Amino acid sequence: MRCSSLVLIGAALSGLARSDRAHAGACCVGATSTVPTRLGECEHWLAGMGIQGESTQGLWDSSGAVVATTMVDEAVISTMAMAWRWDREGQLFATLPARINHRAAGGLDETAAGLSDLRAGVIWDPINESPDGLWPVPVLTLGARLPTGVDWTESETDLQTDVTGLVGPALIGVVTAERTLGPIPWSIGADMEASTTLTALGATASLGRYIGTRWSLGGSLRYSITTAAGATTSRTNAGLRLTRGQPLRWRGWLGVDSDVPVAGLGQSTMRQVHTSLGVALIR
Repeated sequence: MRCSSLVLIGAALSGLARSDRAHAGACCVGATSTVPTRLGECEHWLAGMGIQGESTQGLWDSSGAVVATTMVDEAVISTMAMAWRWDREGQLFATLPARINHRAAGGLDETAAGLSDLRAGVIWDPINESPDGLWPVPVLTLGARLPTGVDWTESETDLQTDVTGLVGPALIGVVTAERTLGPIPWSIGADMEASTTLTALGATASLGRYIGTRWSLGGSLRYSITTAAGATTSRTNAGLRLTRGQPLRWRGWLGVDSDVPVAGLGQSTMRQVHTSLGVALIR
């Protein structure tokens, strides 16, 4: 969807009054986006900051069974996000996280901090979404991950608490079909991150609900599988996010997500729980 197109369609069908409502509705969709660091169609730029807490609650073993762990593995992650829309179809984005890691196992107890990996790219929304239609529109993302963090080959600590990133650069691609107009936004998508040492594939589905013009509630379900150094891991994650916003002013959000502790929904990886909050200035 794009505001200018909505105005023209509305004027042709029902006169200027209806087009004004469509224009305002599109801006409100951006204000309460269930993807809070992505710009809405009427928004021009965004600068935001998010804080996330991460805690390991157990693991899936190599057979996919859910088992406990005695290791303490937790982190606080802060992320700076920026985005700029150059026209009604495309926008640029960049995110830069930093981590404070804490791990304890046996007689060891370590804490370390540092920058994580920078991600940046372009989002292309080529097709206008009709306010009266039912079909989703495609959204394409192409980007890169740059190794600004410390990877495991550079670690100098026993429990690798100084590891904040992955090995080498990677390409990122995402294809999403989404419906943002109407009271119930939804999307389905597939993503890939590929480098010389890692291949990660994921599929995500989301379903939300707009609550007036200032609030939205969204849920997500994600499955991902990663192959690195000849080993394969997988996980299933479910999340919930509440967003509040004011058009062309600001957006804030509060969320929680968790790896689903069910046998067979993951393999050879830690099960994590995250809580997050953030705020973004928008013009």
